[in-house]
Amino acid sequence: MAPKRRTVDKVSAGTGNAADSGSTPNVIGENDPSQMSSEPSASADPDPEELALGNQIQEMLDTINEHMDEVISIHNMSRQAAQLLAKTNESNSALEARTRTLRMQLIVIREKYPTIAKGKLSIRPRNPQKDYNNEDLDP
Repeated sequence: MAPKRRTVDKVSAGTGNAADSGSTPNVIGENDPSQMSSEPSASADPDPEELALGNQIQEMLDTINEHMDEVISIHNMSRQAAQLLAKTNESNSALEARTRTLRMQLIVIREKYPTIAKGKLSIRPRNPQKDYNNEDLDP
C-alpha cells in the first residue's frame, strides 16, 4: 500500500518553476536561499535524477510522518496502560488491607469461641426431613 501524501509536509521536487516553488518565480540558483550550491544551474529544466531523489525524499518523509503517528498512538496507549496499572495497584492494596483486617478478626473470633473454631457445636444439625419450622416435609 502506498503511503498517503500530506500536503503540509510536501517538499518541492526541485523543478524550479513558480508552480512548484510556491511563491517565488526564481530559477534554480538565482536568488533562491534554499539552494546552497555554489554553482549556478546549467539549465532551467529539472534533472531527472534530482526529480527522482526529490520523490524518494518525499516518500521517506511521508513514511516518517506515518511512523510518528504510530509512535504517538503507542505512547498514548502506554500512558493509559500505566494509569490502569496504577489503579489496579491501588485496588490490590485496598483488598490486601481488608484481607488482613478480616484475618485479624477471624483470629479474635477463634480465640474467643474455641469450641466453634474446632467444630464442636452444641447446636444439633438441621434434620433434612423437616422444614425450618421443624415440620415434616411432604414426600
